[in-house]
Amino acid sequence: MNSEERELISSLSNPARKMFFALDRNTQKRLLKKTKELAIRETKSKKSKSKFKLIYIPKTENKKKLDLYSKMDENKQVFFQSLSKANTYDNQLKPSQQLSDQWAKSERMDKRKLLKGTSKVILETMLLGTKASELNENDQNDFQKMLQEKEIRRTSKIVVSKVKNGLSKSRAKSAYRKKAAMDSIYFGKDIASKSTRKSSKKISEMLSKSFAKMASNPVTMLVLMVVLLIGIIGGVMGAIVGAGGAEASGDSERHSSYQCQVSENVEKLRGIVEKYAESYNIPEFVDVIMAIIQQESSGVGIDVMQSSESGYGRHNPVLSQEESIDAGVHVFADCLKAAKCESPSDINTLSLALQGYNFGKGYISWAVENYGGYSKENAATYSAMMVLKLGWLNYGDMNYVQHVLRYYVKNESTVIANADASEILEELEENNDVSEEVWKVIYKGASLIGKVTYSMDKRQGDGRANPEYLDCSSFTAWAFHKGGITCVPYNSTTATFIGSNAFTDISANDLRPGDIGLISKTAPPGGANHVGIYCGKLKDGTKVWMHCTNCSPTSLTGNTSGAMFGVYSGFGYFRRLKSWND
Repeated sequence: MNSEERELISSLSNPARKMFFALDRNTQKRLLKKTKELAIRETKSKKSKSKFKLIYIPKTENKKKLDLYSKMDENKQVFFQSLSKANTYDNQLKPSQQLSDQWAKSERMDKRKLLKGTSKVILETMLLGTKASELNENDQNDFQKMLQEKEIRRTSKIVVSKVKNGLSKSRAKSAYRKKAAMDSIYFGKDIASKSTRKSSKKISEMLSKSFAKMASNPVTMLVLMVVLLIGIIGGVMGAIVGAGGAEASGDSERHSSYQCQVSENVEKLRGIVEKYAESYNIPEFVDVIMAIIQQESSGVGIDVMQSSESGYGRHNPVLSQEESIDAGVHVFADCLKAAKCESPSDINTLSLALQGYNFGKGYISWAVENYGGYSKENAATYSAMMVLKLGWLNYGDMNYVQHVLRYYVKNESTVIANADASEILEELEENNDVSEEVWKVIYKGASLIGKVTYSMDKRQGDGRANPEYLDCSSFTAWAFHKGGITCVPYNSTTATFIGSNAFTDISANDLRPGDIGLISKTAPPGGANHVGIYCGKLKDGTKVWMHCTNCSPTSLTGNTSGAMFGVYSGFGYFRRLKSWND
């Protein structure tokens, strides 16, 4: 970008400048090039009527001088008069070579000034569409042609991408069959037919809604038909080639959980994020918010959640990172509510909320009404629709969901290695009716039975996938955090569980699976206190606790130390997650 282009951009209004810098590099170059072409055309058109070429006039040709002077327009006559202090026409009409140079320089300056002004008007028009009337008809047609060409290229890229993805997914189906067999051992569910029925229903809904809503736009209609065809082929091939894989994948999702992987700058903001997530009643979505911050700013700068124009900030722009997070979390809480997303592990509704955070809540209601929810394809359609509606060159980030979710990763699959623990879990699920979020936590903890050794000195509170040493509090925290309850930090102690605002006190008679128990509210940490997770009752009425200890005679899983299911009776103080206290 040269100095003239930088000067042009700096002269734009704030909205236009912001819109320009939101474009990708190639689009910026094309826009500047087109602006220059249109500005030169406009300038030539305006200058052609007043164009004047100065020639050298010999002193002796007075008659020619007078004729030439009389043919000048008023502005040029004034110009010549101002260059001479003499009072006679004769002196005024004796331009030297220096005078000729000065006039030519003035002409060039006027032309550059006119060119700059015209360029600014044209660029403002193409960015904001607010001054389109100032362009002539040909320029407007050129601009509309630019928009159409850009839209065609964008939709073409989507089609190509979908073709590649469809082929890749179909090839990958066979790799899921082995996993399907393993999952069926643990869960014993047959949902292949369920998955097929669900896919067929979805295809039917997509067909009816797509044809009804998009028939008026031939280009978009063509693209959607191709994408839809790819989806149908991919879905049918998946059902034929890997029905077991789809079945197992769907069931194993019951015990899936996620957490963010973000930079150190973003991780430093966790405390502030937890504060406002609690304030807006979404404490379980802390890691999702951290992933949003990673995508929006990498934790650098003041407006880390890009929420200045949300309407929730006290200032515009916001004046601190905390103010940005306050406003951004408020907006995201609204999006979660509009998308009816109640769990950070429900990726379908979470994706709808995330795209709404980027596009605005209007997208959420539009996507639900027309498509039943989020999809990458309808995000692209909405973006294109808003581009044409507003006359902008782009609208939001149609790949925002994928960009955020790359920082919000799925934890490793939950595998129960201890045979006794597997049998106990099966009986507990049959005998206790609680939410999937609770079972995710219990299953995560049970996956460490027989794998982790009790140690207060060597405890690993860093969230690693396969810890070797944990004590009671770090084990309980690991199960909650890996189970998707990220408001419980990995390095928790018994004091953390006692003082955490994420929990509320309950009575012993009100115990439900997922609640925690401690020996005492006042007992100090360091061995004098203990914490575990209540898992429910067996068929014979036995109350089962899951905890990590150095010695226990009440173990139900064949081990007397480390993580275990047990009939522990030493707990006297009980708490429950506020989000589970309905």
